Amino acid sequence: MPTLKDIAKIAGVSITTVSKVINDKTFDISDETVERIKGILEEENYVPNVLARSMRTNKTNTIGFIIPDIRNPFFTEMARGVEDEGYKSGYNIFFSNSDDDFKKEMNLLKSMAEKQVDGILIAPSNKRDQKQEKKMKVNIPIITIDRPARYPDIICSVTTENTDGAYKAVNYLIHQGHQKILHIARPKSNEGSLERLNG
Repeated sequence: MPTLKDIAKIAGVSITTVSKVINDKTFDISDETVERIKGILEEENYVPNVLARSMRTNKTNTIGFIIPDIRNPFFTEMARGVEDEGYKSGYNIFFSNSDDDFKKEMNLLKSMAEKQVDGILIAPSNKRDQKQEKKMKVNIPIITIDRPARYPDIICSVTTENTDGAYKAVNYLIHQGHQKILHIARPKSNEGSLERLNG
């Protein structure tokens, strides 16, 4: 695998010049030199060392995404949306299933922190241990989706308006003349389910 130094030697330019071409910072390099270096990069099948770059920039362009179960269609759709938006912005997504298990979820958070992802999206498991999660600090921004959690690194949450949504749905049914309305819910330990029941 050719290095940056090898490419610079073949092109007869400095390593800095090659680096600028790779990173599209070519304002002070002639078009002819840029094209020549790009041709050499292609001929030599040069692949940038992402690990070395991430050490310099302190950025990996990866986002961790933890969901309870990819087989649940709700999370399948969510995962597709996250991957599509990540791709548009130049990010790779690491997917993991927590199997709705709090201990596994915490291990996955540690693992993603070790991989130095730039951020973590998480749809938390239902059963929580608030004392443990409040102690869990990974020093990486976390965004929770759909369900609440209390990790110290949470910067925001994206949730459904469960109470208002359920209220509007039942209100609509009542206005349609329905009187016998069945509500099928998850256990009351699930905060979202309790909010829908209240609605």
